[in-house]
Amino acid sequence: MCPASHFAFADILTVLDALPVGLLMVSPQGTVLHLNHSLSLMTGFERQAAFGLPCRHILRSRPCVSGCALGCCAFNGTGVGRAGDSLAAGGPREEGLFLGDFMERRDIGTAWGSRGVESDILTLKKRKVPVRLTHFPVLDAGGRELFRLDVLEDLTELKLLEQRLHQAHGHGRLIGRSAAMERISALIPSIAPSGAPVLITGETGTGKDILAETLHHASHRSREPFVRLNVSPLPAELLAKEFFGQAFPDLPERPGRFQQAAGGTLYITEIADLPKSIQARLVHFLDSGAFLPVGAQREISPNLRLISASNRDPAELVSQGILSGELFHRLNVVHIALPSLRERREDIDFLLKHFLDLYAARFKKDFSGFSPEARKLLASYTYPGNVRELKNIVEYAAMVCPGGCIGVDQLPAHMGQNSMAEGAQFPPPVGAPRDRRARKR
Repeated sequence: MCPASHFAFADILTVLDALPVGLLMVSPQGTVLHLNHSLSLMTGFERQAAFGLPCRHILRSRPCVSGCALGCCAFNGTGVGRAGDSLAAGGPREEGLFLGDFMERRDIGTAWGSRGVESDILTLKKRKVPVRLTHFPVLDAGGRELFRLDVLEDLTELKLLEQRLHQAHGHGRLIGRSAAMERISALIPSIAPSGAPVLITGETGTGKDILAETLHHASHRSREPFVRLNVSPLPAELLAKEFFGQAFPDLPERPGRFQQAAGGTLYITEIADLPKSIQARLVHFLDSGAFLPVGAQREISPNLRLISASNRDPAELVSQGILSGELFHRLNVVHIALPSLRERREDIDFLLKHFLDLYAARFKKDFSGFSPEARKLLASYTYPGNVRELKNIVEYAAMVCPGGCIGVDQLPAHMGQNSMAEGAQFPPPVGAPRDRRARKR
C-alpha cells in the first residue's frame, strides 16, 4: 500500500489512457475529472468538453436515468461518495481499491468488469452502445475516497455474435454450405412470396422449424403473426377448439390458432399427429380459405398461409391410413425435404467451427479448435439428432473446456457408442482441396 503523495496525478492519467476499456474518473461530488482515450472514442465526448460535467451527462446509461443503481455518489442524496456503496439496493457491497494497488494494476477491465451490470450508454451522436458498467471507489492510504472509476466494456461485438447464435437456431437462417443446402436456400426467394401451402419433411433436428420461420420472414407476411402449433395428444373435440376457436351465445368468441395467425403464417409442426376430424376440416379450409369455429354459425376467412411439417415420410403415412390422401395432396403443393446431417457430412466441419466461435464469445473463452482425436470422433459420429445435436455437443464442450484445444474428454460420453466405421475421415474444410498431397506434387 502506497500513500497517494507518491503518485503524480499525471501518472494516474497515463495508466487510465493505457487501458483498452473505457474509464471515467469521477470526483466524490459526481463530476467528471477525466475520461480516457477508449471512452472518448466510445462516447464521442472530448476530454476538455467533459471535464466538470456530471457523470450522468457523459454516460447517459439506463442506471443513470433510473437513479443510478450502481450507487453513484451523484445520486445518493448527499453529493458525497461512500466507499463500499452497493451495486443495487440490498445487493453485495464492493470494496474500495487503494491507490497503490490501483497504480500497479493493468487488468482493471477484466478484474472488475465481471462485477458490474450490463446496460446501454447513449453516445454524443445518440447511438446506443451495449456495455458492462462497473463502478468502484479508489481510496487513499487512510481509506478516504479520492475518486471513483466507471469501467465500461464495449459489448457490441459480443451482442452481435449472440444475435447470430439466436438466428442460427431461432427465427434465423439455415446453416450449411453443402450442395443440398445451397439448393434449398436458392428456393426460398421463389417460394416465400407465394401463398401456397408448404410441406417440410426431415428428421428431428434438421431445421424444419427454422425453415418455416425463414419462409415467413422472407415473405410479404413477415410483419404479421407467425403462429406455431404443436399438435398435443388432446381429444379431437378439444383440439378443434385449439385450432379453430369457439363461439359462445352470450360471450366473446375464444379465438383459436387460425384466428391468431390471420394475415400471417400458421405452422403445424407434425401432421402425423392430426386426428382424422381435424384433417377433414383442414381439407375444407385449403379448398375454400374459410373455416367454422366450434359452435359458430358463420365461417371466417383468415387469409393465412399454412406450413406443415413431419419427421416421417408423408407417402408412408398415407399408405398406413394415418394421413388423409386428400389432405396430403393439398399440403404437398411445395414439398421441401431437408437432408439429415449424415447426408451432408461436408457441412460438419463448417458447423463445428460456426458454433464453436459463437459459444467462445458467449462464454468468453479462447479455443484453438478440436484435437485430432476429438475430430476423429466427431467425424465418425452418426448425429441421430442432426444439427440440433451437433450444436448441443459444441455447447457442452465449450462449457466444460477451460479454453485452448477441446479434447475427447470434453465431448459427451455417449458419442463413442454411436459412431460409424473406425476409419471414418473428417471432411476437409469448405473450399480446401480434398487431396493435399496431390496439390503438393
